Amino acid sequence: MRRALEVNPNFVPARAFLARMALDTDDYATARSELTRALEINPASLEALSTLAALHFVRGEERQYRDVRSRVEQLNPTYSGLLTTVAEIAAQQRRYAEAAQLAGEATSLDPQSWASHAVLGLNQFRLGQIEQARTSLERSFEGDPYNVWIKNNLDLLDTFGEYELVSVPGFELMLHQDEVELLRPYIEHAAAQAHSTLTGRYGDRPRGRVRIELYPRSADFSVRTVGLAGMGALGVSFGDVLALDSPSAREAGTYNWLTTLWHELGHTIALGVSNNRVPRWFTEGLSTLDERLTQPGWKPSIMPEFLKMYDEGELPPVSRLNEGFIRPETPQHLGSAYIMASLVGEWIEETRGFDAIVEMLHGYRDGRATEDIFRSVLRAEPTAIDAEFDRWLRSRADPANIERWEDLYERGRAAFEEENFPAAKPLLEEAASLFPVSGGRGSPYSLLAQIHLREGNRRAAADALIALTSRDDRAYAANIELAGILEELGDTAGAAAALERAVWIFPFEVQPHARLAELYAELDQPDLVVRERRALVGLRPTDRAEALYQLALAYQAAGDVSGARREVLRALEVAPAFDEAQQLLLRLHEAT
Repeated sequence: MRRALEVNPNFVPARAFLARMALDTDDYATARSELTRALEINPASLEALSTLAALHFVRGEERQYRDVRSRVEQLNPTYSGLLTTVAEIAAQQRRYAEAAQLAGEATSLDPQSWASHAVLGLNQFRLGQIEQARTSLERSFEGDPYNVWIKNNLDLLDTFGEYELVSVPGFELMLHQDEVELLRPYIEHAAAQAHSTLTGRYGDRPRGRVRIELYPRSADFSVRTVGLAGMGALGVSFGDVLALDSPSAREAGTYNWLTTLWHELGHTIALGVSNNRVPRWFTEGLSTLDERLTQPGWKPSIMPEFLKMYDEGELPPVSRLNEGFIRPETPQHLGSAYIMASLVGEWIEETRGFDAIVEMLHGYRDGRATEDIFRSVLRAEPTAIDAEFDRWLRSRADPANIERWEDLYERGRAAFEEENFPAAKPLLEEAASLFPVSGGRGSPYSLLAQIHLREGNRRAAADALIALTSRDDRAYAANIELAGILEELGDTAGAAAALERAVWIFPFEVQPHARLAELYAELDQPDLVVRERRALVGLRPTDRAEALYQLALAYQAAGDVSGARREVLRALEVAPAFDEAQQLLLRLHEAT
C-alpha cells in the first residue's frame, strides 16, 4: 500500500488500509493521521469514515463515534459497512459481545449484507452461542457460497454431534465422545484448580460459566480459531469460551495441555478484569506467567536464542511490544515476543508488586493508553521503562555469556558423541550453570543424564533428569525415564511425581496410568488411585471387565461404596460370569 501511495498519494483506499493496520497494533496516532489525510482528499469516503468510526469506538470516544455514524447515515442511510467494519475491528480487539451486537445491527440495516451475517455468526460462535451462530453463518453462506472461512466453520459445526457436553461447577466441557471418559476427571480437576488460583490472584472471576472445548483434530481447532486449517497455536480464549487442542492432537512430548488450559483461562480472567480491552502483549505475558503456577518449577529459562535475538535488537522494546505479536518477522520472533512479554510481567511484579499488574488492567478497562498507564502506574516514561527493563533483564542473563554457552555445549555434545565422557561432563555442567535450559536447541541436562547412566550413577542421572523435567513442561519421555530410576532408588513419592507430570503431558498411554495407580496405592492416596483407574477404563482396554473391576476396588478402598457398586455392575454387564466381580458385589451388598 505504501508503494501505491508513492505512485498516488491521494489514493484513499490505501490510506484507509494503513489506518486499519495501525489499529491492529494500537497505533492510534498513525491511524488517526492516515484517516485525516484520507478524508481531506475525499470527505465522503465511506471506507475511511467507517474506519474512523472504528477508531473512535475502540478509543471510547462515544460522541465522535456517533458523529461519524450520523455523517455516514446522511450519505447513505442503508449502508451497513460502517457497522460491519466497527464489528470486525472490535473483534480484533477481543470485544466479541460488542462485535456481535454491531453486526446484528448491520444485518437489520441491510438483510442482504452477507458479510454482516458472517461477522455476526463468527462472533456468536466465539461467545458460545452455538445455534445462533449456525443460523447466522448459514444465512451468510446462502448469499455467498464462496466464503471458505464460513464454509469451514459450518463444516466444523457439523462435527459437534461427535462431542459430549459435561456440566461441572463453573464450567461446560465439550469433549469428544471417544475421549470423554479418559479426560473428564483430569480437565474437571485442572479447570477447578486453575479457576480457584487465578481468581484469587487477580481478585476477579469469569462473568459466567466458562465453556472449554477440546479438539482431537488440530485442523478442527484451527478452524475454530481462525477459520482455516494449519494454525500453529495450541489454544485460544474468546473470553468465557476456550478452545484447545486435545492432548491426542499432538505427539507425546510436543504439547502440554495443562499449561495451555491455564494460559487460556488466564486470558479469560485478564479480559474480564480489563473489560476485554487489554492489549495482546500484556495478556500474553500474564498468561505465560500464569502457566508457571501449574507445577512447581515449570518456569521457562531465559534461552540463549531469545537473549541473542533481544540483544541484537530484533524485538521491539517494551513500549512497542505489541508489534512483536501483530507483525512478527518469523515464528521464532513471535515465540521470543511471548518470552519477553512474560519477563516484562515478571519484572513488573518483582519491582512494583502484583497490585500494579491489576491496576494496569483496570487502566486498560478505563480506556487509557499504554503510555499513560506506564506513567501513572509504573511511574516512568515509556522510554525510561524500556531502559529499566533492559537493565533488569541483562542483570538476570548476560548476553556476553551466549557465545561461551554455545561453545561449551557444542564441545560437550561432540565429546559425548565420541563417548569421551570425562571431557564432556565438565563442559556440559558449566553450560548448564550459564543457561540452565532444558529444551530448545540443546539440553545439557539430557546429555548429563545419559552420561551418568552409562557410568552407572543412577542417583546423579536422576538429579539431572529432575533438573530437566522441573523446567520443561513437555518432557514426557524424560519423566517416564525418571520415574523408573526413582523407583529403583526406592523413592516412591518421587516416582509418582514424575509419572504425574507425564500423564498431564500425554495421558493416552496405558502403562504410566497403571504404574501410577499402584504407586498411589502404596502412598495411601485412594482418590488418586480412583482417578488413575478411571483413566485406564477410559483408554478402552481389551479386558474392559477387569479394568472396571479394578476401578470398583479403588472406589471401595476410597470409601465410596456406591461408586464401587456402580463399577462392579458395569463389569458384570461386560462379563456376567466374572467370579471376582460377583464376590465383590456380594461383599458390597453385605456391607450395606
